[in-house]
Amino acid sequence: TVWDWEETLKISNSEVYYDIELAVRYDPEDSTKVVACGKHHLFFWDISSPTAEYNVGHFKDRALPEYVTCIGYNERNQLISADSSGYVHIWDNEGLVTESILKTHHSGYIITMVVLQDDVVITCGGEDRMLTVLRTSALVPTQTQTTISDKYGGVVAIAAVTDGFLGTSAEFDHLKVFVGTSENCILTGSI
Repeated sequence: TVWDWEETLKISNSEVYYDIELAVRYDPEDSTKVVACGKHHLFFWDISSPTAEYNVGHFKDRALPEYVTCIGYNERNQLISADSSGYVHIWDNEGLVTESILKTHHSGYIITMVVLQDDVVITCGGEDRMLTVLRTSALVPTQTQTTISDKYGGVVAIAAVTDGFLGTSAEFDHLKVFVGTSENCILTGSI
């Protein structure tokens, strides 16, 4: 269900979907479009009418992941998703299909990611405690990575301070990140 919270009006809703939802994002260029992902799916929703409708995203040349775990948009409004097998998918929004796929160094789930400028993406794995920096435009699977100590637990959330970060590899040491962990720690530092 989508609400106009200021007017307390229901804008759009759908039939119940009974599988797990893990992330929802508005399309940055169109407030009538929403993307949702979770167990065995990525849906492109149109919420412009009272009855929300969706189209299924298709994983070209790849089996449907068990979980699509997180989503984000780059500067060109291109959708990027990550999955439970450690892959990052770059989407062709026009065709609702993946355009390219990157295998990361994560040994399992990508729990969270943050999309930065110049096609830089930081992915975080929960169990492997690894933060990996990718450049999706060049299809470079890993530019740099770091692993946090096991005493802090697994990574569950990440945020980046991007002031002054222009996306070049030389600036990764100056990119400040905040990492939330499964042991209720908040770590801060550079990649």
